[in-house]
This record gives sequence, structure tokens and C-alpha cells, in this order.
Amino acid sequence: KNKNIKSYALFFLIAFSFWFLTMLSKTHETTYLVSIDYINPPADLLSLAPPVNFVSVRVKASGISILSFYIFNNRRSLILNYDVSNSQPTSNGKDIFWIMNSKRNELSDFFGATTEILNISPQRILVPFANKTKKEVPVILNSDISLKQAFWLSNDIKLSHETIDIYGEKNLLDSVYSITTDLLKLDNLE
Repeated sequence: KNKNIKSYALFFLIAFSFWFLTMLSKTHETTYLVSIDYINPPADLLSLAPPVNFVSVRVKASGISILSFYIFNNRRSLILNYDVSNSQPTSNGKDIFWIMNSKRNELSDFFGATTEILNISPQRILVPFANKTKKEVPVILNSDISLKQAFWLSNDIKLSHETIDIYGEKNLLDSVYSITTDLLKLDNLE
């Protein structure tokens, strides 16, 4: 019985190998999720929403190309540079965007020359930005300090920075009047 099982297993393995190689040689359609890395964000603007992290790319390729991408290139990211993006002004900033069809050449480098890109979704990646505003606000010490008996403070506690500059969207900054420190708790000082 063991001899027959070994023979069947050997022939099954050989048949499976031929079937697998035949499937790899055929053309298939699949969808890849390609991660996106953003570089050079504008320093004078404040992002209002996080940008998308992935783009979905529908491709047509041989099984060997699909398998090799999953094994070797799956960790690569598409780089989107804010310095070479499109922009559209808004009332309080601007919208920065990329048309993904213009990135087909870069995506082709990911997948190889034998892979045909059928569709990229989303077709447009948009990141809204608002103008960054600066406001100077006072810093308030939040403290719980106790001294040992017979000890007193000679002067009021002074902060090294009595004011601080904060940056953000103007309508949010209008509601901030001061910044309070974390609790400073000191017991039995002498």
C-alpha cells in the first residue's frame, strides 16, 4: 500500500507541476495595491486631511510576472512629490493633486515591460491644504508644589518661555487663548 501511495503522490506532484507551469504561462488579470509615499510637503501650508496610502492598479500579465511581482517587488512604494504636483487655489489655501494616468511610466517600472496597466484607481489623488497661520499665546504653569515646613518661595515661579508660537488653521487658532503645561507635581521641597 505504501508503494502505491508513493507512486500516486509522485504522479500527482508531476501533474500538479505541469498544471502550475501551464497556469503561469497564461495571461491573467489582477489588482495590485501599491503603497504611496509623499515627499517634500509644503512648509507654509497645513494639511486638512490625510492623503490616501494606497492606489489600486488593475494589470494584465503572465502568471510568471504576477508571481515575481508578489515575491520581489511587493514592498516598493510609489513616490509622489509635492514639488512636482498640480495645484488649485481655494479660499483658504490650495488643493494639491496628482493625475494618476501621468504616473503610468513609473508604475510600469514596478511591474515590468510585459505587464499592461488597465486601470488605476483613484484616477486623481487630492490633498487639501489650508494656509498656515501663526499665533503667539501665553504659557500657563499647571503645578502642585509643596514645600517642607519653614520653607517659602522667595519669588513667584517664572517660566523660561512665557509665550509660545503655535501654527494652524486660522479659525482653529482663534479659539486658543493660552497653552497650559503638563502637571508639575513636587512635594516637600527644601
